[in-house]
Amino acid sequence: MSFAEKSTALQNVMKNLDIGDACVLRKAFSYSPILKQCYESRADPVGYLSRTFRYPLTLLSAMFDSGCVITGPRALGFFLPSSSEDSAWTFFVPGYKESVLDMVNVLEICGVSWQLDAAEVARSLRPLGTASISSADLECLNSRAESLEPAAAENLLGTELYGRLKAYKEMNCGNRLNSDACHLSDLEKPTLGIASEESAFPHSQDTSSAREALSVLQGYIQTSSGSQGVELIIGSSYSGINSCMSFIKDFYASHVQCFISGWCAGHMYYTQSKDKHSSMWRPWPGQKYKNAHLDVKKYRHQGFTFHRAKRGGPVTRSLRDSQSFLLDYGALYRSFIRPSHHALLDAWLAERRDNIDGISWTEFDGRIFSVHDTFESCYRQSRMTFASHSVDLPLNRLRRLSNLVALNLTEPDALRAESFRSSIGPPAVGQKWQLGALARTGKVFNNLRDATPWSWAL
Repeated sequence: MSFAEKSTALQNVMKNLDIGDACVLRKAFSYSPILKQCYESRADPVGYLSRTFRYPLTLLSAMFDSGCVITGPRALGFFLPSSSEDSAWTFFVPGYKESVLDMVNVLEICGVSWQLDAAEVARSLRPLGTASISSADLECLNSRAESLEPAAAENLLGTELYGRLKAYKEMNCGNRLNSDACHLSDLEKPTLGIASEESAFPHSQDTSSAREALSVLQGYIQTSSGSQGVELIIGSSYSGINSCMSFIKDFYASHVQCFISGWCAGHMYYTQSKDKHSSMWRPWPGQKYKNAHLDVKKYRHQGFTFHRAKRGGPVTRSLRDSQSFLLDYGALYRSFIRPSHHALLDAWLAERRDNIDGISWTEFDGRIFSVHDTFESCYRQSRMTFASHSVDLPLNRLRRLSNLVALNLTEPDALRAESFRSSIGPPAVGQKWQLGALARTGKVFNNLRDATPWSWAL
């Protein structure tokens, strides 16, 4: 059998192994160049993303800069192959303006089409004179309109939608918009009906107000196997910024408590998940997990068994202990940036590894009681932002890995998009995603904060 035939056969075996088993096999036969090559392919997130997204390296580098992660079933599919083929791609990004804008932009460049609810409502108003919109979406749109002069708000939302929004607000006497205040059918103007609220993400808790809820942008991407759903969840509320780990800790069960970030992938409960066991956490008072029963049914068909989490503890856990799994692939960028930038990449990776080392969580009484992050507690509330202190920040804080990746592109590349530039750093060249387009999704309340040099902290 030739080298190529051996490599192909071994690759077919390796790609179906759990990531931990692939790692063990690689270490057991460290002298084998074929096995080394096959393992590197199996553990490469760029290859995993390339099955769905264009320019996967650009996508991954933007996640590196912003602190965005892929989580839930699609992240589980990276650790345990064939466990999430029919699930939507769920991205979570902390609620900083620049981070959100960069992720909306890069996902669009990588093939995602966003659902722009405000634009759809406006289109319905023109010929029909009526349209349905949820109270949460209406509240988000109103938050944008209130922050602008009337002419600017009308230009942003369109004449039809702005007029109906203004009329609805007047009927509520200036109070916060809600679905019980009035019916617009009595108005001698095109009407807006209030649609029912439904959570798009079943793994986390319900919230009722758009001010406090996690915003969810819905989209889809066309692939060779059909259309796949894409969600971008924005961790922001008036109570503060939601970190990725604080979001993941609230999932209903342990098997989906995992993530793919821009430089590492981690699973909080890998040991039990690889054996297809999952702990279901006790909900907090008032907390509900929408559609969790449907997820449980789906995973039971795949051989998973579920049990209630033990009501013991407290037990402190981390991503470095024997029950978790952490894969560091930060070095993959070295071949895609200039050698003069390698030291900068090493410094960024050192900070991010310190961040991971400082993360722990406590299991107690059948719940994940808290997540502690020494890095986040020091830097998350920093008042030094790119918007207010850009002239005071050293150059290594202003640089973005995604920009360095694009700058080193000399010819068309299937992995990298030359058109992407971060909203942080030098003026963008090519396509830029404006805040107005984000506002027209009708999904993001106007409370995003300015990004800081440590916005990427998990």
